[in-house]
Amino acid sequence: MVETWMLEVPGERVLVRELAPADEAPLIRLFEECEDWFLAATGLPSAPGDVQSLYYGLPEGARPEDKVLLVLERDGVVAGVVDAVRDHPEPGAVAVGLFLLAPWCRGGAAVSATDWPGPCWSGPGIRLW
Repeated sequence: MVETWMLEVPGERVLVRELAPADEAPLIRLFEECEDWFLAATGLPSAPGDVQSLYYGLPEGARPEDKVLLVLERDGVVAGVVDAVRDHPEPGAVAVGLFLLAPWCRGGAAVSATDWPGPCWSGPGIRLW
């Protein structure tokens, strides 16, 4: 059974849930929509193999059973993905490998990936890898 969580956002239905096999095509579309992020982060556009790599990518020393892949749906459309590892690099911490949002849900104004504040996601208990 896939766990789901509803987020309270006025006027919208926002759902967070575990990644499912049927999410591959919507995630490929999300990655294509987020080309600005891929170009800023890697210098290359996304490729279909990037979705599969979500399942395998781990920071050094992390345990596969602690990996968490979450999908964010906004009004029934995949709008984001979170790739994280619980209890890494230490118990109680969360290592975030990817927190990707579609351009159309990054806020009220158009925000490009190069404007997106990466370092603000790190803090006590949260580490970026």
